[in-house]
Amino acid sequence: MTSFGAASAVPPDPVPRDADLRSRPTISDGWVVLAAVAAVLGAAVPRSIPGVPMLVVLGVAMAWRRPVPLLLALLLGTSLLSARAWAGLDPARAGPVQGRAVLVTDPERKVAGTTAVARLDGQRVELWAHGAAAGALRGALAGDVVDLQGTRATRSSVAIAADPWRRVVGRVELTTVHSVRPGAWPYRWANEVHRRLDRGARSMPAEDRALLAGLVFGDDRAQSPVVRDAFAVVGLGHLLAVSGQNVAFVLAAAAPLLHRLRLRTRFVTVVSLLAFFALVTRFEPSVLRAVVMAGMAAAATAVGRPVSGLRVLGLAVVVLLIVDPLLVRSLGFQLSAAASAGILVLAPVIGRCLPLPAGLATAVAVPLSAQVATAPLLATRADGLSLVSLPANVLVEPAAGLVMTWGSSGGLVAGFLPGPLALLLGLPSRVLLWWIATVAVSASRLPVITVGLGPLAATSLVTATLWWWSGRQGRSLQYRRRSVLAVGLASIALGAAPLTRPTAELPVGVRLHRSGTDEVVVVTRPVEGAALLRSLRGRVSGELELLVVSSSARGAWQAGAAVMEVYRPSTVLAAVPHSGVTLVGPGDRFEVGAMSVAVEPGEADGPLGIEVTGDDPDPP
Repeated sequence: MTSFGAASAVPPDPVPRDADLRSRPTISDGWVVLAAVAAVLGAAVPRSIPGVPMLVVLGVAMAWRRPVPLLLALLLGTSLLSARAWAGLDPARAGPVQGRAVLVTDPERKVAGTTAVARLDGQRVELWAHGAAAGALRGALAGDVVDLQGTRATRSSVAIAADPWRRVVGRVELTTVHSVRPGAWPYRWANEVHRRLDRGARSMPAEDRALLAGLVFGDDRAQSPVVRDAFAVVGLGHLLAVSGQNVAFVLAAAAPLLHRLRLRTRFVTVVSLLAFFALVTRFEPSVLRAVVMAGMAAAATAVGRPVSGLRVLGLAVVVLLIVDPLLVRSLGFQLSAAASAGILVLAPVIGRCLPLPAGLATAVAVPLSAQVATAPLLATRADGLSLVSLPANVLVEPAAGLVMTWGSSGGLVAGFLPGPLALLLGLPSRVLLWWIATVAVSASRLPVITVGLGPLAATSLVTATLWWWSGRQGRSLQYRRRSVLAVGLASIALGAAPLTRPTAELPVGVRLHRSGTDEVVVVTRPVEGAALLRSLRGRVSGELELLVVSSSARGAWQAGAAVMEVYRPSTVLAAVPHSGVTLVGPGDRFEVGAMSVAVEPGEADGPLGIEVTGDDPDPP
């Protein structure tokens, strides 16, 4: 059986203490990876294991100190911890509620009202507010204390299972928000960072401010539906969610100060900075993975025993899943860990295959390896990997890195300066943000061509086999690069196809009518603009002939405006006057190819009735 490592013989003479420590057996990188896999499997399959067998397995593993018993103990232990975590998701008690809640997330304004997650009576609940209560809640931030009154409802088990890592077990409809006040001092400092960044960006347009907040802190609450959809279409959505990139650039911004500190002081400073950044970014799963990895790497450096990135990743996954096994259900955590593994394992190989200068090869290999590693996860939720994703990432990654670094340093300094100086400090960010947004929006308007999981898997297998075989045959590196590149491009080209399947169901209150190539979209109630655009992807083949917004609600028109910007319909009909639209009322009738669109009276304070005839019986 393979041991943890080659044990060194104990020398007869006394040796220094640190040398004695280095002589002890240590687990290899391969076994650390297997430990991470065991932790993932155990957390993903919760089982209530009796205590006595669990203690026996753990005791044998600790006494024997061999990999297989330890892996078995880890597998069973994380499974038991996961089962206990699931058992702790007891539905909240229903009924009137009045008390004090601490916000866990920043309040977000949606079509159905303003919402936030909060801790109330020892449980996490989802707060929903309207009217005056929404106005009071909207100005708060995570960590603030809210004195509230409302009605609590139990969240369904299906809803809890959809995102268990959030641990939201109930919903509270707020009737009154009595007061909102700052919470504990760490949250006050973190919220001050948010406010300073926002104040420093006050001279920027609203779209730039929202994009800056997304790139620096992962705060996408103010993102427009069009920008959010564009980033998702071209595979840039990870830039709007905090990740390891943000952690790396924060440490890079602090590097001039850290290099001046002594080793132990530097370690304490790095750990404190990482903990504070995790608090600022609201402990997102992807940030937790990156922060733990960075902390472990800093600890290894501090004791003079640097370790490989793959070992640090494996240990970080094990530690996090022991602390919170429900993280295994978070897509953000899954994508973050997979992307990191892909970059560590595949990027060097892919970089050697590319016939490009070293710097450019690395710039292409890093996003490509991350996309290949995350493709199996995304394939179950989308329709493959967009071919525009790689060039888009290569074009915007350098600019995004500069924004993350400058936004977390110069952007915060601008928050303490008067308007003209803040404007001057913000100019570099504005130029970079313009470039990022331009690439994302322009690329999103190209035809969506995707490659499915099957062609990607086949390409990976064929190219890896070719690289290994040509190496065994003694082929030159240049020959191997060209062969692998040719086979990879040919395989991807054969597997590429236009996106023809819809990526999401149409929201309630939205209808799509089609007759031949003529298409009509009808919006009858408020819907989330980003959800509407996502549902139309794969359904609308090109420019719409007609868009009808029959509701006078603000949320309906905002969704309609997003459709107008992306699909540019030839004609827009609306129940209330807006620039560039035709105001309609009961009795109006319009012809769109073979379809007839009739406007009928609606219920009191409700949307107009829209009757479409002559369309295909089963539009996609």
